[in-house]
Amino acid sequence: MTVKEREIKRRLVGEADSQLVESIFESSRELERDVGQWTTAQWQQFILVQCSAQRTHYERLFPNAVHEIILVDEEPAGRTWIDRQQDEIRLLDITLLPEFRSQGIGTRLLRCLQDEARDANLPLRHMVERDNPRAMQLYERLGFRRISEHGMHFLMEWNPGVQT
Repeated sequence: MTVKEREIKRRLVGEADSQLVESIFESSRELERDVGQWTTAQWQQFILVQCSAQRTHYERLFPNAVHEIILVDEEPAGRTWIDRQQDEIRLLDITLLPEFRSQGIGTRLLRCLQDEARDANLPLRHMVERDNPRAMQLYERLGFRRISEHGMHFLMEWNPGVQT
């Protein structure tokens, strides 16, 4: 089955999703796990603390953001966290579980957000880690441009008024 034939939906994160959210978060932290010499207990504590810190940070800075689980053919495949403001749509986070990566799912989700941004005539922005070349290539291929640097991240923007 091709990615175009697969059903991709999102649903709100619920209280029962805490372990799922943690496992999705953990799947995006392979570099830290591989570099560190963690015991299992240390690694699990690190994930709990970092996942909680991210949630607290997003909820404080983006109180109206929507946190959703990505479903592919009804199976949990990842998450998004999106803040829709008057002057921008901000993709705070998009993470796919490893078994759903490199299948075009992220591209489809990003194109849907681009359609939403185009309809609203708003820029779509996202912070991308400098040391994630695959993500950088994806965003650049989809017409995002680096507009500023923030430590270990680039703020990237796709603007519906700019032809790519």
